[in-house]
Amino acid sequence: MHRPSNVGSPVLQKLKLLGIQVQHGYSPEARVFATLLGNRQGSFEATVLHQHTAQDRSAADTFAHASVSRVRQLDFGWRRHPPLPAAIARRVAGRLRYRVGLHQATRAATAYAPDVIYSNQQKWDCDIATRLAEKLHRPQIIHLHYTVGPWLGRQVLHRLLSCEHVITVSDFIREEAFRHGVLPHRVTTVLNPMPVQPLPSPQTRQDVRYELGVPADATFVGIVARIDRFKGHHDTVAAFARIAARHGDARLAIVGDGDQRSAIQAQIQQAGLS
Repeated sequence: MHRPSNVGSPVLQKLKLLGIQVQHGYSPEARVFATLLGNRQGSFEATVLHQHTAQDRSAADTFAHASVSRVRQLDFGWRRHPPLPAAIARRVAGRLRYRVGLHQATRAATAYAPDVIYSNQQKWDCDIATRLAEKLHRPQIIHLHYTVGPWLGRQVLHRLLSCEHVITVSDFIREEAFRHGVLPHRVTTVLNPMPVQPLPSPQTRQDVRYELGVPADATFVGIVARIDRFKGHHDTVAAFARIAARHGDARLAIVGDGDQRSAIQAQIQQAGLS
């Protein structure tokens, strides 16, 4: 994780990473990136150009604290757009902010002189990272959190094939990258990090089961996730139906909410699992 000094000195300098974080708020991608940086233990330097707006002042501060990194806040113009026609004016203003933010990012990146440029697969994050990598002639890493498909956008799909390396969050997503055409030697799986929590006490487990009406000796399965079509709730309910058919005391807890909640509730009723 070190690079030779540019002045011919035998002293080694730490590798310098420039990260781009545009997606709104302290997103799951931002949390993973920040946690990885926060655990690097000084093995390399990191500076992150982070989206900042008056409506979301806390995300960059949260990221800086978790990542233990230098964070420069810039407005790249990214906003959650309202319905048309108000969205048209917002989009135009956003594009103007984007040009200003990209210019500022280019100046900051040039001054920092990174060895590698990193972003997740989100459209704006990847676009800015790509432009900076091409401008500075530096390798680019894309952290792929999602399955590969048209929802990523044409530019991201193309850049996955041409960037220097792709990090995937699981072996399943790694296989997705392979199917897209990314060569195996250009893909590395890094499992999402999370703080290690102590196991709950036996009394806590009993209290939760009592609160939810679950017998103390029953098989108890849980899924904690946003309830949308990408998180596998339909598969979870279908699989649990097979378990419940063989183990009558088994229970399933679904923790979360989302636009597929009604559909999941209907599936549960149809399976006789209510």
